[in-house]
Amino acid sequence: MSITERPKRIEAGFEQHIGMQITRMEEGHVVVELPITPELLNAGNLLHGGVIASLLDHVIGLTIRTHTGHRLVTVNLNIHYLASAKEGDLIVGTAKIRHIGKSLATGEGEVRNGTGKLLAIASATFKQLPKNLNEVKE
Repeated sequence: MSITERPKRIEAGFEQHIGMQITRMEEGHVVVELPITPELLNAGNLLHGGVIASLLDHVIGLTIRTHTGHRLVTVNLNIHYLASAKEGDLIVGTAKIRHIGKSLATGEGEVRNGTGKLLAIASATFKQLPKNLNEVKE
């Protein structure tokens, strides 16, 4: 079962606060863009690595969610940083699904700048939560 409409929560909260924009969302394929503003820079005036991590976590999770329809929580996120970005750049995150099991799902993602330069690659594992909040077990 896949999601056909964007749940309101996907376009609110932290992701929206830092400026992430979902520019494409269909089953198995999501594109998230983020313009780099001064607030997202580290002390060296380059994009903070945590912003890239957040973008990768978001785009990989959303890509999996388009296929499963389940809410997800991150179990593991492994990132390789390859290059940096600066203020004024636009970064773009994409992902693909690697495996969906009964309770865990795995995907891979990448972030590129507006010219296509590869900035980071990642793999992530998510725990699939019940679709109904009342079914969550501690």
